[in-house]
Amino acid sequence: MLIVKLQMNKTIALVVAFCLPSCLLPLAARAGTEAVKPPALASYDWSAKSVPNLASNPPSADLVGAFVNGAAGNELGHVCNFRFADLRQTGNLSLIVTIDAGGRAGCNATYIFDKRGSGFEIYSSDALFWGDVQDINHDGRSELILWALMGLAGSELDGYCYWPLVFTWNGNGYSEVGSQYRRYYEKYLESLRKEIATERPSAEETQAPEAAPKPAPPATIVEVPPAVYQSGSSSAPPATLGGEIVAVPGAPPSPAAAPTPEPDYACLRVEAAKTEAFLGEPSSATMSYAIKASESNNPYHRKLAAVLFSFIGTGEAMTDLKGLAGDTDRTVADVAKERLSAGPEPDEDFRADLVGGQMYWP
Repeated sequence: MLIVKLQMNKTIALVVAFCLPSCLLPLAARAGTEAVKPPALASYDWSAKSVPNLASNPPSADLVGAFVNGAAGNELGHVCNFRFADLRQTGNLSLIVTIDAGGRAGCNATYIFDKRGSGFEIYSSDALFWGDVQDINHDGRSELILWALMGLAGSELDGYCYWPLVFTWNGNGYSEVGSQYRRYYEKYLESLRKEIATERPSAEETQAPEAAPKPAPPATIVEVPPAVYQSGSSSAPPATLGGEIVAVPGAPPSPAAAPTPEPDYACLRVEAAKTEAFLGEPSSATMSYAIKASESNNPYHRKLAAVLFSFIGTGEAMTDLKGLAGDTDRTVADVAKERLSAGPEPDEDFRADLVGGQMYWP
C-alpha cells in the first residue's frame, strides 16, 4: 500500500493510492489555497447518546447537502437519501449518504462521514446505500449493506443488476466481510426465490425488454426495516434506535425511496445464481432455466443463459457456456466469450473504485 502525505490548509491529509478491493478507504480532501469555513452540520452534536440525536431527529436534506459538498470542496451533486447510524460503536454517529453526481446515471455514489475529534474521516464507494444498516448477528455490532452493480459487460443486463455487500468497521476501515455472514445471504436467496416464483409465462416472454428496470433490494431481507422520512414532511420522524432514512423530494428516485417496480426477473435470476455460487449451492432449478434459455430463439435469452452458466460454474454449465461462444448471433457469442474470459469470479471487479483519505477543516 502506497501512502503519500500532503500539506493541505495547515492540515495533514493521507491519500491512499492503492488498496485491496475488500476494504473501504477514506476519501482524500481537495487541497486549497484559502481557509474553508466548515459547513454548519460539522458543528452539530454527533453523539449517539444525545437526546434527541441526529439519527432520531435528522437534519434537512439541504443541510446535509451543504455538508457533503463542503467536505469535498466542490459541487458533488444532489443528495438522494441519507441516514445517521452508529457504525463504529465509538459513541459518535456516522452519516451515510447516497448522491446523484449528475448525468443520467441517477444515484451513483455513496459517502460515509465518521466524526473524529475535531474533524472527520470520509469514505466513498461506487456501491449504493439504500438505507440498510443491520445488526445481523444480534451482537450489538452494526453491519452496513451496500449494493454493487454486477459486471455483466455486453449483455442487456449490464448496469441494472445489483448484489449486496456486507461491510463492517474493523478498527482501521470498513472491510467487506460477506463471507462471515452466510445466514444473511441464505435469507437473501430465499427472498429472491420467492420473487422468482411469482413470474408468470406470457406471450412477451421470448421478447427482449427495451430496458430492464433497476431492481430494489427485497424488503424481506431486512429484519427490522427502518422508517422512511420524506424531507419536508409536516410531522417529525418518529424516534427509533436504528435511525431514519431521509429521502429527498425532487432528487432522482432511489430504490430505497421509490415504489417497488415490477420485478426484473432476469436480474433476479442472475442475482440468485450469483448467491448460489457464493454459498456453494448451485441449484438444479437455475441450471434447468439456463438450459431452456440457451435453447431459445431469442438472442436476449441466450445471452441471459450465458450469464447464468458463468455463475453456476459447474462442468456442465461451462460446457454449455463454451457452446454459446460459438453462437451464430455475434452479440450472444461475444457475451459468452466475455464470461469465459472473466474467470471463476466474473464480477470480482464490481467491488473496485473504493477510494479515500482524512479531512479536517482548519
